[in-house]
Amino acid sequence: MGWKLSAATAWRGRVARGAAMAGLAGFTIGTLVAAQQNPAPSGAPPSQTAPREGDNAASRPVADPNAPDYVIGIEDVIQISVWKNADLSVTVPVRPDGKISLPLIDDVRAAGLRPLDLKEELTRRWKAFLSAPEVSVIVKEVNSFKIFMIGQIVRQGELQLKGPTRLLQAISLAGGLTTFADKSKIVVLRESGGIESRREINYKNVVSGKQPDENILLMPGDTVVVP
Repeated sequence: MGWKLSAATAWRGRVARGAAMAGLAGFTIGTLVAAQQNPAPSGAPPSQTAPREGDNAASRPVADPNAPDYVIGIEDVIQISVWKNADLSVTVPVRPDGKISLPLIDDVRAAGLRPLDLKEELTRRWKAFLSAPEVSVIVKEVNSFKIFMIGQIVRQGELQLKGPTRLLQAISLAGGLTTFADKSKIVVLRESGGIESRREINYKNVVSGKQPDENILLMPGDTVVVP
């Protein structure tokens, strides 16, 4: 009684276990045969995690002024040289309206252009005064790569970035969140083409790994608001 089993009960148990093992063996063999008959394509790519927003190389902001795809921004300082013409060679900042002022040709839009694009535009416009102007454009100071931090952040205000930066990195650079911050409703404001978009992000979900895609790549001019 209790923990002891009769001979008949033990025999029935051994029979049941044998049947179960036979069934398992049959299932395993059947599975292997099916796999051999329907092999996976040799060139099938491994499963991959979907890329995070902003990981596309074409959408990443470039902070290196020597890079060919660097885009000049407001407050950048540009050195413009015209060969054998010191009077036209100047170093100027990009004004808030995105333009620079130059001898003979007055105002020229610089913000939003690559240095090569600006060089071509200046060469075209100076041809009205010079036979064959040879122009060079160099970005001396990068001051446009900045965002703005507002609300329950230790150091509020303008944050000058040195390169592509994600939301959590920017918060860290600004000293982190205060103890009164509502971490579930951080807002990122972004202006593009004259239209401002608003994105609400749950900081807790980003840190916990529930929503890693929400650790977005910030763009110059973004405003981060922490209520």
